Amino acid sequence: MSIKAILRFVINRVAVLIGPETMLKMEAKIRFGKTINLDEPQTLSDKICYLEFRDTDSLVEMCSDKYAVRNYVSSKGLEHLLVPLIGDVYEREDEIDFGSLPHRFVLKATYGCQMNLICDNKEEFNFDKAKKIMNGWIHNGFNRDAQEPHYKNIQHRVICEQFLDGAETILDYKIHCFNGKPVFILVCSERYKGLKLNVYDLEWQPMDVICGKYKNDKEIKKPTRLLEMLEISKCLSKDFRFVRVDLYQIEEKVYFGELTFTPDGGMLSYFTGEFDKNMGQLLFLEERK
Repeated sequence: MSIKAILRFVINRVAVLIGPETMLKMEAKIRFGKTINLDEPQTLSDKICYLEFRDTDSLVEMCSDKYAVRNYVSSKGLEHLLVPLIGDVYEREDEIDFGSLPHRFVLKATYGCQMNLICDNKEEFNFDKAKKIMNGWIHNGFNRDAQEPHYKNIQHRVICEQFLDGAETILDYKIHCFNGKPVFILVCSERYKGLKLNVYDLEWQPMDVICGKYKNDKEIKKPTRLLEMLEISKCLSKDFRFVRVDLYQIEEKVYFGELTFTPDGGMLSYFTGEFDKNMGQLLFLEERK
């Protein structure tokens, strides 16, 4: 077991002992110097964490599953946005017929984040290593049941997606939606070189609200399908008080990435404190559009 896996196990066990809310507050203070207020939430971080721990929603849980969310997207008439699957969904890594896979493909865990394997050349891909990694995804016990309860009941499985041309340099448009309406857009770039972040309003005016090492001093060109992406985000966010709708644009086609309900575990450590506070005033917990 890796050191990272051991630490994750220990953190989860500690969280079970002291309670999820206490663990959340401790982690926020120790790692980021932030105080999370769940009793009288004010900032965007507060309110995301409040929804996570004190306003459970079965639809949020379903849509946090990267396989099950495909049904939700299809139910909204947006099936054409889904990246095609290769095969179906796999409960064990040995169910995957690697010999039948195309030259390029992407393997993903159906829960959590940062659990992807990108193969852009099958002849050079280390399948034995990939099997071990996927076995860890399936059996590692990350449900973050103590810290992010909406992952608790998601079955640990693997999906294989079609490789999208330009995946190495693809921009990730993360549209933050409050009460069923898009509010601002976080753009992730240079993911495989050293992640950089930009934030834009809905008119694509830059917002200087990123702090720390992820701040990108270079501006990102306005996507040609921005209006379409905003309409898609409205459609996919209308059932939630807060959700981040992640989309891609390759040439002139938009693809669905995922729905995210607790970005950065709810900490939003890459935003300035002022922005976190200001955005918190725009999210109304009592409303459900």
